Amino acid sequence: MNKNNLPKSLSWGARYTLLILTRLTSDLSNSTVRDITILQIANESSLSERSVSSHIKELKELGLIGIERDLIFGKGRGVNTYNLFEKFKLKLNFGRLNNLIIKRVLAFSNITPIQKFILVVLISEADDFGIVSDLGFSQLIKMTGISRNALKTNLKEMLKADFVYGYTTGGNLPVFLGKIKGVFYLNFVGYKPHELVQSNNFDSTLEVLRRFNKNFNFIDIDVIDYINTSIKLKKYATSLTEHSCHTFFSTIIRVVDHHSGLLLTTINNGVVFDEKGLQEFISNLRENTFKINIGGNIESVNYVNFKKSIKNIKDSNWDEIYRSIKTELFKDPNFNFNSSDSLNDIRKELYEEIIYLVNYYAFRTYFQLISRSDYPQKFTFIRDYNCLDKQNRTNTSMPMILLETGLMLQR
Repeated sequence: MNKNNLPKSLSWGARYTLLILTRLTSDLSNSTVRDITILQIANESSLSERSVSSHIKELKELGLIGIERDLIFGKGRGVNTYNLFEKFKLKLNFGRLNNLIIKRVLAFSNITPIQKFILVVLISEADDFGIVSDLGFSQLIKMTGISRNALKTNLKEMLKADFVYGYTTGGNLPVFLGKIKGVFYLNFVGYKPHELVQSNNFDSTLEVLRRFNKNFNFIDIDVIDYINTSIKLKKYATSLTEHSCHTFFSTIIRVVDHHSGLLLTTINNGVVFDEKGLQEFISNLRENTFKINIGGNIESVNYVNFKKSIKNIKDSNWDEIYRSIKTELFKDPNFNFNSSDSLNDIRKELYEEIIYLVNYYAFRTYFQLISRSDYPQKFTFIRDYNCLDKQNRTNTSMPMILLETGLMLQR
């Protein structure tokens, strides 16, 4: 993640103004914004002209920008040229979709300037699905200069307005062998192609998202309920503090959802590209495991056969996904459960249960919902954390959402 080396005393409004100025430079390598008025900056940011003037002054006094005045006919405020000695460093490699969404957010009238600032920073750090996994809560506070309480208050309002599905703050748990970073889930589905692209001359491919069934009722196994069927894992969870228990389950849910999406992508695109071994495996599941009626709905699942089937999988794509799970949970793609660590029995059982859930979610979703396509697709699962009952965190199912990226606009 790109970090901003800005003074700690710099207000969030000045940071936001610097962000706007950074975006107004003619290209990524340029550090000059030419011929622009205070009113134009105010319109771009939704800040008042007085606020912009104050923030510009703050930036200048701290030596972060220089100003060259160009008065119109010798009177009036006219236009200025701003030399940025320090830019607001967003990720410079974010995709075209992210950039278009940022433009859309800056044009909204139903969101406050501070919320726009938070959202733009998050969008610039998000992946194709609007998931921010490399920016912790503490890092976001340092980056924006917004206090923890103010950040939480504004995120709560953004949740209500459906700009954000939710977020988890992370924490430290010995069972995961390292600090668990917070994750933010942004609602990229709310932005339609025609809203993002106004020009008829759009000459590039735009990846957008499609959302399937928000409630996802056809998935009959909930992560938390399933994990709690393990006496060992449930006992461990109940020994934790409320915050640690929430971190424990939210981490498991995140890992299951993310890797289920990866596996679903592999399964679907594998069928598209006619991989014989994968086709035979799927045909075997259709015949012996998933009973599917004429309408395409799954009537029943032979769970015993399914467990046997996934244990016999020999495929490099699966191995890569399994190593990724170990990396996320235990910081080592080749983690060995045979050490003398007292928590290793719990880690081993947790890993095995996650492997089962990832395969089950991916295949059940494939058989129930996903049809073959003429182009490669990418999928991920997320949860609507806004619906989480904070008084009953370990027993509350959060609505599941399946997101798909697709090539919707082509040259």
